Amino acid sequence: MPRRSRAGGALLAAGLLAATAGAAWPQAPAIRGGEHGDFSRLVLPVAAAAAFTLRVEGRGATLAFPGRDLRFDTARTFDRLPRTRITGVAVAPAPGGTEVTVTLGCDCAVSATRVGGGFIALDVAPAAGPAIPPPRSRAAAREAREAREARVVASAESALLRQLAHAADQGVVELAAPPSADAEPPDARLPLPRHAQIAATTVYDRDRPEPPAAPPGCLPEARLDLAAWARPGLGFPEQRAAAEAALLTEFDAADPGALADLVRLDLRFGLGAEALGLLAAFPAGFPDRALLADLARVLDDRPAAAAGPLLTPAACPGAHGLWQLLAGAPGSRDGLDTAFAALPPDLRARLGLPLVTRLLGRGAVEAAARIQALALRAGDPETPDLAFAAAELLAAERRPSEAAVRFRAVAAGNTPRATAALIRTARIALATGAPTPELATDLAIAAHLARGRPERPELLALAAATRGASGDPKGALAALAQARAAFPAEAPRFAAAATALLAAGAPTGGGDWAGRVLAHRDLLDPARALDPARATIAARLLALGLPAAARDLLAPRLTGAPEAGPWLIVAEAELRLGHPATATALTEALGPAAPVARRPDSAEAALAAPPPAPARPSLGAARALLATGPAVAGFIEDLIAAGDPDAQD
Repeated sequence: MPRRSRAGGALLAAGLLAATAGAAWPQAPAIRGGEHGDFSRLVLPVAAAAAFTLRVEGRGATLAFPGRDLRFDTARTFDRLPRTRITGVAVAPAPGGTEVTVTLGCDCAVSATRVGGGFIALDVAPAAGPAIPPPRSRAAAREAREAREARVVASAESALLRQLAHAADQGVVELAAPPSADAEPPDARLPLPRHAQIAATTVYDRDRPEPPAAPPGCLPEARLDLAAWARPGLGFPEQRAAAEAALLTEFDAADPGALADLVRLDLRFGLGAEALGLLAAFPAGFPDRALLADLARVLDDRPAAAAGPLLTPAACPGAHGLWQLLAGAPGSRDGLDTAFAALPPDLRARLGLPLVTRLLGRGAVEAAARIQALALRAGDPETPDLAFAAAELLAAERRPSEAAVRFRAVAAGNTPRATAALIRTARIALATGAPTPELATDLAIAAHLARGRPERPELLALAAATRGASGDPKGALAALAQARAAFPAEAPRFAAAATALLAAGAPTGGGDWAGRVLAHRDLLDPARALDPARATIAARLLALGLPAAARDLLAPRLTGAPEAGPWLIVAEAELRLGHPATATALTEALGPAAPVARRPDSAEAALAAPPPAPARPSLGAARALLATGPAVAGFIEDLIAAGDPDAQD
């Protein structure tokens, strides 16, 4: 038999090890590259549910995948891709996810989109130059702009005349008849303009009441006509490139008119932060500079200037009132629907949710419903913001079940509104008594993912409250105690949740419920707003034979003006503890309105309301000690709650 050499055995073992490793650790998916004539493309295999963002800085582009630990193979990326527009690809872990960095070989335009069922395509193409050659001087810029506007006006006029002629053929409009031969010639000094030959009236014009006079300082519609701040038929990149080219004069100073045009263009497309950046970078003055700054702040979710032109007047109608409402001021709702409908469709979709929210906050449900309908009228798919607004409307219309379904659908998406929608779902479930363990799990996961964000304490409180209401009060109270320790500043939020949970939980097992109360006494909220809940808990403790615990729970409420609810419960607790004088003082402090049965004098107290004998005499000493031994009160109360059979319902 031939002998196998040691070297051959080692090679065989290495081969087997490599095969085993290959079977255990699948190869990372490959990033493929290809050239497509006028652009280069990278294709990344990524699950359809994975969210991503694209950031372009100089000659570098970064695809970030938050919350995803991804691996990619770049060994063969450039097999079919020359290193011209794309010169390098690197994959690295990043805080909270994975980043794919692409090095560019040109000042290129970069875009990323999903293709197929599980791929992301990153395209790199030469940056398109401005659609209109940049003027080299201020005069040239104005002449070019006037020429463009003249062409647009001529084109619009021609299209309008064609439409009117077609409408006249169909009998929809009636053109003014030419003057007859017998008619007197018109005054040559007053030529009749073309637009005066047509009169059109819609049903909205016919039925609309005369608008009230606007308060002083309200702005005309034309100064807030955002739809007119961009040229139709041209995309935003082309328009902005041309506007930027006209911004600076030969001495690198900003042309005021060009600066105003560029700021208006950014506002037309909803870019409030960019507009504010331009105004901060170029202090050149121009008319309406302060107004445009206010509009930019509103679009960027910042407060408008209190003394600015937007908020200075009283509640204005029309477009001015629309922007006042968006800024949180009490704008008038006269002409609101018309002003909102005049916005471009993309701005209606963008501003629909904040406007609906403002109107619902003022109780204007019908007005909010009309704004919601106008925002959807453009025919585009419903955005997450508009879906959230629709759910808010259903909740305001007292249709909680339908609202919860809509909120749940928004919460299931990977959008910025998902967390807010989940919070609203939980609030509705708790208010309607329909929480589920699955909802509690979703809230706990959302709270874990929200580390470092301001909404995390509310998510923790809602997760615990939902967990307790769906059958796990013990675990819920423990979670609330942990959350309060982690967020001391949010202690009232967690205490309120614990108090509501203990007050709402019907004690099917009195001893277990009392044990939870006594174990978490420090978690109960002492806020006066929760007095009814604390009184409910104290009354149940009293019924279970724990008067000292009931009295101590309501002791903070015995200061200030007498209150019938908590004072009567404490008075009864004092009677059961053998303190009739204290009980009498409490009831007499309530005055004649207090129930007679609760106001025994000291002579009758011992006979009328003696402390009840315990069902088990062996616990009598413990009950007596409970009233006089504060140092061991917690231990004895736990003992009574756990071992007294008369404390079971």
